[in-house]
Amino acid sequence: MCHNYGVSVRTTIDLADDMYALLRRRAADERTSIRALIADAIDSRYRTVRSKPVTGPLVGKRGANPASGSPDRENPYDVLFA
Repeated sequence: MCHNYGVSVRTTIDLADDMYALLRRRAADERTSIRALIADAIDSRYRTVRSKPVTGPLVGKRGANPASGSPDRENPYDVLFA
């Protein structure tokens, strides 16, 4: 098993001195870290799946055909502690 349990991966990159100086100044201006700047840049460039905000109820509808996983359809204890 990985020592960091899949939370993150550490890597090393080589940057030109002028790029490092630019990142250092930008991080200071934004009161963040160089790591955060690089991670945000990579994330915005390569992430293909964006999380969506929850816009509906977390529990299924009531009525004749309740949604799967709804407490109307199953024992609430089984839904919560399965």
